Parts: sequence; structure tokens; C-alpha cells
Amino acid sequence: MRGWMLIAILSLGAYLSWQRFTHREPPPAPSLAGVYADVQIYTTSTCGYCKAAKAYMDERGIEYLEKNVEVDLESRQEMHERGGRGVPFLVVYGENMKGFDVPRFERIRWENR
Repeated sequence: MRGWMLIAILSLGAYLSWQRFTHREPPPAPSLAGVYADVQIYTTSTCGYCKAAKAYMDERGIEYLEKNVEVDLESRQEMHERGGRGVPFLVVYGENMKGFDVPRFERIRWENR
């Protein structure tokens, strides 16, 4: 009986070890750098101003492409190349906007309808 118990324990240990070594991490999320939309917003996960800007656009049904520079290094580089140093940084119909300025945002949108 003890022999079978020992075999069962060793088998379980071998199985769990095998699972740990054969487990693969999922591939990284594809980069959004270079992807274009009429409204793009560069964000981080903890930015309150970013959340407010996204909420403003969500409430009004404004489509946008979010690029989280915290997890997407290519998007971070893209933002820096456009002159962005902090978030939120928006590109609205090709015009850069540092911070979210509602009147300016709406003016740019209106001009590009």
C-alpha cells in the first residue's frame, strides 16, 4: 500500500513539474504604434486625466484609438517623436494636443467634419 502511495505522490509531483516547465506565456499584445485613427489618445493605466478624457469621448460616442505608453514601448516612442512628454497626449485629426482641452478638442473636431 505504501508503495502505491509513494508512486502516486511522485507521479503527481512529476506531472506538476512538467506543467510548470511546459507552460508558455501568451505572446505580447500587438503594438498599436503606427496605427492611425482620427482621434488617438496616448495614456497610462493610472492617469486620472486620461480616464476623464476617455470618459468624455465615450459619453459622446466619439471613436478613438487608445495607446497605453505604459505597456506599449513602440507607442511611447511614437508619442515622444510627436513631441509628447506626458499623458494624456492626443492626436486629433493630425493635430497634436498636450493634455485634454475640451474647447480646443471640439474646435478641431468641428473643423474636420
